[in-house]
Amino acid sequence: MHVPMVLMYHAIAEPCSALEASYTTPEAEFAQQMAWLAQWGYTGIDVATLEHSVREGRPLPERSVVITFDDGYTCLHDVAWPILERHGFGATVFLIAGKLGGVNDHDADHGLVPRRILDHAQVRSLVARGLDIGSHTTTHPDLLALDAAALEREIGGSRRLLREAFGVPVDAFAYPRGRFDRGVRDAVEAAGYRWAFSTIAGRNTGLEDPLLVRRAQLGSGHDRAEFETKVRHGDLRLKLARAALGRRVRAMRARLRGEDPMDSMVASGSPMRARGVAPAPQDDRSPS
Repeated sequence: MHVPMVLMYHAIAEPCSALEASYTTPEAEFAQQMAWLAQWGYTGIDVATLEHSVREGRPLPERSVVITFDDGYTCLHDVAWPILERHGFGATVFLIAGKLGGVNDHDADHGLVPRRILDHAQVRSLVARGLDIGSHTTTHPDLLALDAAALEREIGGSRRLLREAFGVPVDAFAYPRGRFDRGVRDAVEAAGYRWAFSTIAGRNTGLEDPLLVRRAQLGSGHDRAEFETKVRHGDLRLKLARAALGRRVRAMRARLRGEDPMDSMVASGSPMRARGVAPAPQDDRSPS
């Protein structure tokens, strides 16, 4: 099972604070990123296209990326979709079924500003233009805090609501804030989803559980090199590269001061890893 790199976006807008920068991508950056993908021969696809490829045994275009949006903010309709259309790219949005036409009040306790969520008319307009939709639960709760009945309402119930409202298949799910355990994962399977997306960073090797797919999160402040690294290698490689660069800079400064570079690494708390051994990816707990 070949799963290309999956990109995770939220709002396409100017971040209102440093806190928002990790999940809010300015319009100009998003436009540049999509232009870069097109320039280098990438095809932006949705989860439905990925599903058809797997089910029918059809190969995807050689350079493909899956483009996803969590929460379903109105900027997807007003800003992001026209940019995607310009390049012939598809995308999947994970909708909070019980909050269409409302705001992201579930993020209030995280200190994020209110943002409008797509209403039914906007979703219908986007679906008619080719947008694929998935579920992000009914109310965006912490799924780990729910009992079995509540899990079914949030996971299975949201799928039913979206299918009835828009008359399209809803076969993909995204875990709110990346929070899941075995019970949550099994509830997603029981609800009939074929794909579920986490916030775990990195590439998908083809051996992963299709209900625990990894994604690379995009926010603001990514230059071209950082974006290219995410597309080719995922967040994990970028984090390791940044850590390695930091160690080299600290070692160089230590040499200039006439110190032992190893002392600098130990003092900074830099982890000593065995050659060829990478740390396990962690949930980023970002708003999602």
